[in-house]
Amino acid sequence: MGFFHGTEIEDPKNYLKGTGKKLRHIKFKNQNQIKDEYIIELVKKAIEEHDKRNKTDK
Repeated sequence: MGFFHGTEIEDPKNYLKGTGKKLRHIKFKNQNQIKDEYIIELVKKAIEEHDKRNKTDK
């Protein structure tokens, strides 16, 4: 799963991987990981960042 502005998301558990300027990703090893509460929180943070960015871009 890719996070386009992943470098701007706080990730104290270091789930987000990548070395690019902005993009970070998570590689799932099995489908049960999608239920991981921490991953759900990362997705929520990404949505919040997206919403903030879109408000300031308008």
